[in-house]
Amino acid sequence: MNENQKKSVFDLPKMVTDNPKGNFEVMLNLVYGKDGWSYIRYSEDGTDGMPITDFCFKKLCPEFGCSAFADQTMTDEEKDELLSGCVFDNCPVATVYAALSGYGHLRDRLRKHEDAMSNRVLTLEEVAKSEVMWYDDRLRTRAQVVILGWGRCEPDFTKLVDRCGDEFYRKNASYNDFWRCWLRKPTEAERRETPWAGDSHE
Repeated sequence: MNENQKKSVFDLPKMVTDNPKGNFEVMLNLVYGKDGWSYIRYSEDGTDGMPITDFCFKKLCPEFGCSAFADQTMTDEEKDELLSGCVFDNCPVATVYAALSGYGHLRDRLRKHEDAMSNRVLTLEEVAKSEVMWYDDRLRTRAQVVILGWGRCEPDFTKLVDRCGDEFYRKNASYNDFWRCWLRKPTEAERRETPWAGDSHE
């Protein structure tokens, strides 16, 4: 691939990980969700990070904000409400809190998109609702694109249409045993590493 060719978004490596390695992965996953709250990978005692509310109140407020708030006893909800409100007062700590909170929400949304884009074998129910997919069976050396189009899924069989417009039928009972459909064109590694029903996967 030359430098002018653009990679498909489906070929890009995932950015979200719960076990970041190295500076770049840590930077992309510095804020993460846990128990309904956003945490930052910052710790003084080796524990698994700390809530961003505590990070702001205990680490930033004494130095850059209102030190009087640092020692007050408040719930996480009260801390969140106070920091969120201070954003409109141009408080630097509240601004950092808003950025960290937004960072965490974006990471959670990105995870959902990455999981949804991961190639996989569709369920038979998904096949019935899909318009374009990749057909695969045990006898083929490669997958082929198919279009459900105006075909139909009956209780006993599914009609598919290949790229030439030719129709063919497959028994629903043999789905994932003899034939299956993928979300996108599978690589040889994906085909090899995804066992058929009844096959062992060493």
